[in-house]
Amino acid sequence: MYEGFWTSARQDAQRATKERDKALADRDHALAEAQRLAHEAEASRARIDDLTRQLAAGSGAGSATGSAAGSGAGSETLAGS
Repeated sequence: MYEGFWTSARQDAQRATKERDKALADRDHALAEAQRLAHEAEASRARIDDLTRQLAAGSGAGSATGSAAGSGAGSETLAGS
């Protein structure tokens, strides 16, 4: 009678151990995937920031030149008047 109980209890414990090990492996895999995706997102944000700075530098130089030329022309006109 007790032998059947202990056999069943051992089997339940072995099954629970296997399920726990699988759950831990699944968790570790999910954590690794989350870290990979976080790193990828960080790299993407850095790339976006870099491209935004490049666009701003290109646009800023063009608009600064345009605005300086506009000011210079306006100053010359006012000075000539």
